[in-house]
Amino acid sequence: MHEFTPMIFDGDMVLNNHAMDETHHEMVDLLNQLHATKEADLLPALDALIAHTETHFALEEGWMARINFPAAGCHVSEHNQVIGVMRLVRTKVAAGETDFAYVLATELSAWLRIHAGSMDYALANFIEVTGADVGTTVG
Repeated sequence: MHEFTPMIFDGDMVLNNHAMDETHHEMVDLLNQLHATKEADLLPALDALIAHTETHFALEEGWMARINFPAAGCHVSEHNQVIGVMRLVRTKVAAGETDFAYVLATELSAWLRIHAGSMDYALANFIEVTGADVGTTVG
């Protein structure tokens, strides 16, 4: 396995949007679980991460559409790229190239911290400043 420091959901990731914070915390847990998973069990762990991420992104994208979020195009494009990479990695892992799963866990951990602190922060701030009603539930 590759060198990996478990990701911690800390104060730097808190956006004070309950649904976003909850989904980010869950994604951190799933990324850590993926990296700790034995090679023989990688596909179910990867599938769980992909399913969670698709739901997570759909929630945010639904909000962006409902509130006419100005930066939606860039935000959605980044989501699409991440899902595309995740699906490609799943194909590689299914073909026996298991190292890709561990690299994905490492790289997505770094990406999530940056994405949450930039694009998701901007979305959470826009929701708060405009008083947009996006609901409070996840998924």
